[in-house]
Amino acid sequence: MSQAMPETGLVAKALGELGFMQHDELPYEQTVHEKLFVDAVGVERTLEFRHIVRALSPGPIRLPSIHVVDEVDPAAFSTSIEDHFEAVAGCKLGRTVLWPEHGLMGAELILAEDARRGDIAVVDHRIQLPPSALRAVEATYSVPRRTREVLIQVEFAGELPATAEEYVDLGEGEIGHRLDVRPNRLLQLMVQDVGPGLVGIRWTWPDDGVS
Repeated sequence: MSQAMPETGLVAKALGELGFMQHDELPYEQTVHEKLFVDAVGVERTLEFRHIVRALSPGPIRLPSIHVVDEVDPAAFSTSIEDHFEAVAGCKLGRTVLWPEHGLMGAELILAEDARRGDIAVVDHRIQLPPSALRAVEATYSVPRRTREVLIQVEFAGELPATAEEYVDLGEGEIGHRLDVRPNRLLQLMVQDVGPGLVGIRWTWPDDGVS
C-alpha cells in the first residue's frame, strides 16, 4: 500500500493525531509523484514523494503522510520516527505517529508557516519501510480532491512481475488497464485531472499462479 490510505478507522485516527480533521484543511495538490522501490526479494523498502501544492487559505501549508505495512514484525520498526521519515526538501516534520502494533507510521509535513492564499510549494520526502513478511503487490495513492496530475512509479531490484495493471477508482467502480512488464525494471502510471479517489498499480509474481 502507499502513502495515502482510504480513511478506515485506524487511518482516520492517525489523521486526527496529526491534526487533520477535514479535507478542506489540505492544500490543493497540483501534481504528485510517488516512486516505490521494491527490493531483491520483492518487499517494498523505500517510498519517495514529490508534491507541488497550492495554498487554498492563508497560514501554514501542511500535508499528511501515512503508510501502513502489512504483516510486519513490530520489532522491525525503529523507535525514532526520523529513522523512517526524511524531510528531503521544502518541508520539515511536525507531529508524528508510530504504531508498530498496527504497522502504521505517519507524519505531518510542514511546507510553509505563513503562506498566502495561492502560494505554491514544492516538497520532497522519503519513507524508509521496515521489512514485511509479504512481497509487495500494489502501489496506490488516494487523491482527496481533483488533482492535475498523479505519477506512480515502481522500480524492482530483483525478479520482475509476471503481470501488472493500472487502475483508477473514483467511487463509481474501478477502471483497470493492463500494463506491459518491460525489462527496464520500472512500472509507471500517469493520470491527469483525477480525483477524488484511488489510483494505483498492482502486479502478480511469476510463482503466484496468476497469468
